[in-house]
Amino acid sequence: MKNILLVEDDPLVMKTLKKFFKKLGFGIKTATNGKEALQQVEKYEIYLIISDLKMPVMKGDALFAEVRDRGFKMPFFLLTGYTDHTSIEILKNMGIQGVIEKPVEFKKLENALKGYLGSPVTKLH
Repeated sequence: MKNILLVEDDPLVMKTLKKFFKKLGFGIKTATNGKEALQQVEKYEIYLIISDLKMPVMKGDALFAEVRDRGFKMPFFLLTGYTDHTSIEILKNMGIQGVIEKPVEFKKLENALKGYLGSPVTKLH
């Protein structure tokens, strides 16, 4: 079973995302901040990360940079309620696969993720 790592500090959003991905047949690993997420990435085989942008301890963009610095290349999506087109372009230029606006529309989420869940992801080195 492929594991998706959900990184979200809002319990209601986390619960909704977990339910959505379980219905799609994925294993779910969770973290409430970037620091916890890094522990999950090191411990489990993670195929895709979906992270909130604004969180305590370590924000989503910093988590992305650290995941890449550690040599992991799994697809990475950010969730945020605070988007503007300039910020989205900056994040995409960093290498983030997509930015998903809150409140999450699940059809848009599913469409954004198509093509990213078909093959295992390994470390760069």
